[in-house]
Amino acid sequence: MLNVLNQLPELIAFVESVECNSFSAAAQSLDTTPSAISKRVAKLEDRLGVRLLHRTTRSLSLTAEGAAYYERVSRLLRELDEAHDLVISKGKPRGKLTVSTSLDFGQWLLMQSIPEFLAQYPEIQIDLRLSDRRLRYHSLTWFSSETRS
Repeated sequence: MLNVLNQLPELIAFVESVECNSFSAAAQSLDTTPSAISKRVAKLEDRLGVRLLHRTTRSLSLTAEGAAYYERVSRLLRELDEAHDLVISKGKPRGKLTVSTSLDFGQWLLMQSIPEFLAQYPEIQIDLRLSDRRLRYHSLTWFSSETRS
């Protein structure tokens, strides 16, 4: 198992390259260089003894073996991320919060409150959508599992 864990940077480079459809975009996402991503993927292919990607100057595409490998590896990496998030975010709100409201209300109250809110909950991302047109609202109420009997 340690052998596979040593390959984690290569696996991440491969999955990110597939999802971004380029080494350049994957490098930007992972804060590294396209050359480093290309080398990691090539190293992974050498270890496996199989070609995972067809490369052209403009795009990447999966080989049949690459598609099968991507399907399993990407799922495993997502599960690792979810396990990590579950442990570190216990009791801490995190994620994306989308708020749609009128322009006046957003400028009057929310724009002043958001910096304080984000300072208190740094793991939350806010997508604030302000509109000067009349919005149609539906009211929904959620209860945490702790409040249910």
